[in-house]
Amino acid sequence: MSAPRYLPAFYVAKFSPPSEVRVEVADLDPDGAPGEVIARGRHDADAGPMSWEFFGDDGLHEPVFAWRVREPGAFDVFDERGEAIGYFRADHLSAPYLDATGTATSVGVEFTDGTYPVMSVESRSPAGWRKVTVPDRRLAWRLAAAVATELDTRSS
Repeated sequence: MSAPRYLPAFYVAKFSPPSEVRVEVADLDPDGAPGEVIARGRHDADAGPMSWEFFGDDGLHEPVFAWRVREPGAFDVFDERGEAIGYFRADHLSAPYLDATGTATSVGVEFTDGTYPVMSVESRSPAGWRKVTVPDRRLAWRLAAAVATELDTRSS
């Protein structure tokens, strides 16, 4: 499966049924609400979140992206072929041609390249979704999704 490189906005949500944690990434439907799920990851609730793999199908057979702990608080991101596409921590993300600094805001987290916004992740809505906005076309949606899903898995 070859995922598109850039999406200007999407949603991320964490669900915690008994014994597992699920995270879903959904595109926007025409009215701007969460639409079709484009990636899903599942994790045993008792296991530490050392890595996550996301798939494009319910059977978890079509890889889309993954992120793994490099060191505490730092993560590497991989595409569907397992090739590195970037790196992030809470205050920084790095990809080819892009370095951005992250800052907590009153409405979520924002990354900028020093001058311009790169991506933002809103606080969780009452329905459980976080909207992710990516105004910078240099940022692959899978790297933005990895940042947002890690944020969602470490917060309640």
